[in-house]
Amino acid sequence: MDLDVQGIEVEFCGEYYRAANGQLTIGGPGSDITLEGDLPLPILVVLERVDNLWWVTNRDVLGGVTVAQPGVRTSILVDSSAPLVAEKAEITFDHHLVRWGLEVRLAVVPERPATTSRAVERLVTLNSDQLQLLAVLAEPSIRYGQRTPLELPSNLDAAQRLGWTFTKFNRKLDHLCHRLEKAGLVRGTIGSFDRLASNRRAILVAFALNSELVTADNIDDLVPSRFR
Repeated sequence: MDLDVQGIEVEFCGEYYRAANGQLTIGGPGSDITLEGDLPLPILVVLERVDNLWWVTNRDVLGGVTVAQPGVRTSILVDSSAPLVAEKAEITFDHHLVRWGLEVRLAVVPERPATTSRAVERLVTLNSDQLQLLAVLAEPSIRYGQRTPLELPSNLDAAQRLGWTFTKFNRKLDHLCHRLEKAGLVRGTIGSFDRLASNRRAILVAFALNSELVTADNIDDLVPSRFR
């Protein structure tokens, strides 16, 4: 099934769906993809194209929505979003004691003109500490690629790897999220306390890889040599 250059296709229970007007909703009656259940469902998940990227937004799944892509596995809490950065992705979530799963395919993996490293530099200037923070978080994805599931380092492990105190790491992580959100480069990294854990770190990893700020070519330069 051919897709146009900006298209997205979602397979659910053997049926294929396309996004109309840059958006596709998943949930109860009135959604583009309707889930059956004993109780009426609201819109639970939204796929939306913003600028040059498709985003998955958790609208109302309290247990979180998981987006699995090669090298990146993101758990999205309510009112948070994660970008689709690969040709194929699997979206899963539990609701009303039922596990739902959808397969997503992009027509073309984004060229990412709006989020390449040069474009990012025009929107926000990241200092060496911020680049090192991104590099340490993205290191498992870059080192192991598609060969193993992504396991994000904990904040404590990342802080120790950088030679920082735990407080310094969290402070710099907060500041980086605010800067990138303000520049419009990421979504869903600022919010309630419950949202500021692995979810925002996974979003930052997706951003670092998508923008090519951290790559296999520069990871050794960004991660302090004494911790390699």
